[in-house]
Amino acid sequence: MPAARFAQDIIPALHIAAIDESLRREALNIFLRFARDKKLSFCDCLSYAALTTILRGLPAATFDRHFKMLGLPLLDG
Repeated sequence: MPAARFAQDIIPALHIAAIDESLRREALNIFLRFARDKKLSFCDCLSYAALTTILRGLPAATFDRHFKMLGLPLLDG
């Protein structure tokens, strides 16, 4: 069963980033600077903050064009 295999193989290897107050503040700063020009959501800004600080620039697996617009490293695909 694919869902069970995913739960056994993938989930244990995930790094779940905790969202604390400093990360929320950073996301808000990004949102206030770029949201209007780039039409970003707060979630985009929070993802950017997490990817550039906690995850130190790990490539993202995403189809969200905003990640590319923000210059985040993306997995080829």
